[in-house]
Amino acid sequence: MFDQLYVLYPRGARTGGPEALHQLVHTLREQGQDAYLVPLPGTEDSPRVPQYHCYEAPERTQITDNESNAIISPEVSVEHLRRYPRSKKFCWWLSIDNSRAFGPRLDLIAHRNGFGERAGLLALARRYGKVAITLRERHRTLPSSVVHLAQSQYAHGFLHANCRIVASCLSDFTPDVEEIQKHRHPEDRRSNTVVYNPMKGGLLASKVASRLPEVDFLPASNMLPHEVYRLFGRSAVYLDLGPHPGKDRMPREAATAGAIVVAAARGSAANGVDVPIPTEHKIVPSPQLVDDTVERLREVLGAQAKHSARQDEYRDMISRERDRFSREVAAIFVDGLRGFDAATEI
Repeated sequence: MFDQLYVLYPRGARTGGPEALHQLVHTLREQGQDAYLVPLPGTEDSPRVPQYHCYEAPERTQITDNESNAIISPEVSVEHLRRYPRSKKFCWWLSIDNSRAFGPRLDLIAHRNGFGERAGLLALARRYGKVAITLRERHRTLPSSVVHLAQSQYAHGFLHANCRIVASCLSDFTPDVEEIQKHRHPEDRRSNTVVYNPMKGGLLASKVASRLPEVDFLPASNMLPHEVYRLFGRSAVYLDLGPHPGKDRMPREAATAGAIVVAAARGSAANGVDVPIPTEHKIVPSPQLVDDTVERLREVLGAQAKHSARQDEYRDMISRERDRFSREVAAIFVDGLRGFDAATEI
């Protein structure tokens, strides 16, 4: 479909979003497309992330702007697409909550509801509230010139509800699935341990931990990937009470390693397409969230084998992510299909 494809990315950043951008270039090139990463302004001098060397994702420093080329930007830098009037433009919504268009409003809502983990951003959210509204209005004018892509069913539905944008699903995939599975212990050899990410719902997790002194709560932080895999592989539960701005990586890694995922029904975790785990493994956000989580963890830890088996569908979905992603890339960038969601068979 295109002579060349350029994917804007924050050089040197190591999070799920930048890795997905590497995965996109890698997959495009696997399919014979001439695709490149392009560092976003201000990140050109940052060193590339060594952990991403496994992807075939070469860089270009300059973009040739013409009708036969395409430029893909993550949602956090969508304004850069306006610099290229001739190329076909794509905005890939890797998150909703982290976007400048919607993040400030969602931060304030979370704070009012008692779930403001990103409390340090509240002053910024209030200060830039009008800017966010302006950005949302600009996004309402983008569909005619930009093709929108959604990493999650959550993003797909949110864009339609808020901006009348019908996006196409472009997910991502969990790398190292086979490597993660090597660390998986059988249920009868797992410790009575709950793992959590202190950067995501950590305050809520600490409140739950204070109510369950008989259970070990371990933070998954300051670890190399193989150390996280080992921790998941020998633990009973991965607890995620934080926001799910997109289809998050860590719950998928935990499930692949055999841990039982218990998550707050927020963002992408609130639907059964992005996170297809049983309803009893999702905690409804409410003033009773801590009480409900304590009760649910006692149930899960008391019957680990039964609850683990109920997440086999989730693990199966994760194992098929790479094939699904490859089909989505071909459908969008080769066949020119538009408007399909994450539940559509490709």
